[in-house]
Amino acid sequence: MKQIRIYYESIEQGANFIKPIVESVVDKNTEIILVRRPKKASELNDGAISALLTMTTPDALITGVFDDKEIPLVVIEFTEAVTTE
Repeated sequence: MKQIRIYYESIEQGANFIKPIVESVVDKNTEIILVRRPKKASELNDGAISALLTMTTPDALITGVFDDKEIPLVVIEFTEAVTTE
């Protein structure tokens, strides 16, 4: 994998929370790019990423670029609705 893209809704979540986790599990030669998530799927090229964002609006989406094809890997949704003791 030559590149990981982290599409984020909040730069703080993308840069301070998600990116360090991704960095800890991928090869050091893999480029990691932060991308502001488009407000509308129509702002993306046709394909799996656009189709995914048509169905949902995740807080973050992690994709991998393999052989010049971008493939969705992880959809992330943060919530505060879960209570803990």
